[in-house]
Amino acid sequence: MAALAGSASASHPESSAPGPPVDSLTLATEKHAAFQDWCTDNGIELHSNLVIRISSGVPAAPRRDDLLALSPEEIVHHGMAVYTVSKKRIKKGEEATSIPKTAILSPRTSSLSKYDPTFVPCTVGGSKLNNETTSSLATPHLALCLLHEFILGARSRFAPYLATLPPFGVELPRHWVEGSPEYALIKHTDVEAHLKRLQRTTSADSPDHTVTDRFLRQFFFDKGVNHLDRAHPGLVSSAAEPVASTSTSTSTRADAVVLRLDQIHELAHSRSFSRDELWTLYDMAATLVSTRSFVIDLFHVLAMVPVADAFDHRSTNNVEFECDDIVCPECGALDVCEHEDLGEIEPMGRKEEPQTVALTFNRDCTYYAGRTPVYNSYGDLSAHEVLLRFGFTPSLHSMKCFWPSPLVEDEYGIEVARALSNSLPDAQRATIVVDAALLVTRDPQVKQERPHFYRMDTDECIANQEPPMNPIIDYSATQPSRWLYIDQAGFISDSLWLLALALAVDETRPDTLDVSRLLEVNEAWWRPVEAQVEAERAGKLAISKIRRLVERRIARLEEAYSDEMMKDISLSPSLPFAIRGAAVYNSHERDCLTNCLAVLIRFTAVTERKELSRMYSYRPETSPQP
Repeated sequence: MAALAGSASASHPESSAPGPPVDSLTLATEKHAAFQDWCTDNGIELHSNLVIRISSGVPAAPRRDDLLALSPEEIVHHGMAVYTVSKKRIKKGEEATSIPKTAILSPRTSSLSKYDPTFVPCTVGGSKLNNETTSSLATPHLALCLLHEFILGARSRFAPYLATLPPFGVELPRHWVEGSPEYALIKHTDVEAHLKRLQRTTSADSPDHTVTDRFLRQFFFDKGVNHLDRAHPGLVSSAAEPVASTSTSTSTRADAVVLRLDQIHELAHSRSFSRDELWTLYDMAATLVSTRSFVIDLFHVLAMVPVADAFDHRSTNNVEFECDDIVCPECGALDVCEHEDLGEIEPMGRKEEPQTVALTFNRDCTYYAGRTPVYNSYGDLSAHEVLLRFGFTPSLHSMKCFWPSPLVEDEYGIEVARALSNSLPDAQRATIVVDAALLVTRDPQVKQERPHFYRMDTDECIANQEPPMNPIIDYSATQPSRWLYIDQAGFISDSLWLLALALAVDETRPDTLDVSRLLEVNEAWWRPVEAQVEAERAGKLAISKIRRLVERRIARLEEAYSDEMMKDISLSPSLPFAIRGAAVYNSHERDCLTNCLAVLIRFTAVTERKELSRMYSYRPETSPQP
């Protein structure tokens, strides 16, 4: 490990926009150098074979009206990424970077509580730290602290780090309103379905534990703006209307003010801000928290972590985030402290070693050349989840297309029932049978779902009608059924396949569907040793049902744009980054669906099915194939 030093610029692999003016790159290089010095001063270390480079620049994607008042170089942001320096072998367990907890930006390390003593950082709702216990206030609180530090400007001890962040935040799908060009490109996709579900939810958190836009607004206007007013007297205007022309209008006058995080400190010297203007800035800060923050420990909860957020995402990552999260929630101590209930025992008073967070290599890596990117993983997320939460579309290999269970009686669940069955009650009854079948085919010794189309042992399943003690399932037992999906290779989740097969069995032999019958037919289909007329008939009918479901989805996607037009949009460097990203996602979803149709054709051939059965077979004495 070595202290960060020097700076380097290079074309980012994800950047496809033309290079910005030299002045913009020069300014970014100066900010990068200042950030490197700040990292060294704060004890942040980077592996000796790694370097942080700045990108050639991509459009910062501000709100559309802002483009009228900005020059091309003003909308360019130069991000950072981590690369290797030279050919070298790095062993598993070596630290890619180490960051002291004193250098992270959290509600505990921010100075907001000093400027406003009424601000009390949120705590964790439990003894363990995870998505369920992390307070719904974690994101709103951290976003408020981040905005406060931006308002301080050079007075903030995090100023060099703040200068490296996108000045307009990150444009996320939650900003896309129906009728906008971006929304038109996600019409009928999983992204639109998720956005509609978020609009219907009334809780603070969405099903994936991200904070909803509605909750952010409620927190900011109820409490956040008051904290800012107390911390920065005169910042909040008492007038009902904005005191000057801002980015919320279409004005192109020279005195028009464009709201951006990196200039709010200078503006605050000469003007106050309306609550709506501050909400716009707060929302920008919230997008940075949503896309860059890390869950830390019981004390800090959520934080911005300099350098750690420079590692780009890939599902096949090289490094992973590590942190001691079980600390005192009152003072952050890792060992015994005064807040622990010790009875008559006095605290030892031993001075703790400085606490750090780290990114560590998760396997032996041999880099055969320098300038090779090093990746972290932002989680086991599908492509639509990555776009929704982080604002970019990953590569096709992480793509999945989802449908809800027919037990979910919204427009999407009803559509599944119509495609797979003519009757919603029949589809729901079959779903209940499928859920019971899935429960008894999980192996509690294998801590993951078996591969798709695994060969289920009928005798074992029938003998164990009662679910095992800890069935390995990917949905809560209190929630209606699992999601149905296909992946980018065209393979189908066992839940989708068994649902289609259950409905086919119910049609070919009415009133005979139960767990035992479903598993028998499924095994006969995937073990075509000898002719079994009923299994062949039911299997082919199930395939036709899934084909209909997939073809309907493709037809809806093609209503607005052809495949050729979608690809042209995704590759056009003159279009805004958000529009191109939405088009890339749409194209990926179409490719995923098309691949599934090709695989379904293979399933109808007995010889192909035998091969697939061998590929995805499972026996109790062996482990499932990866």
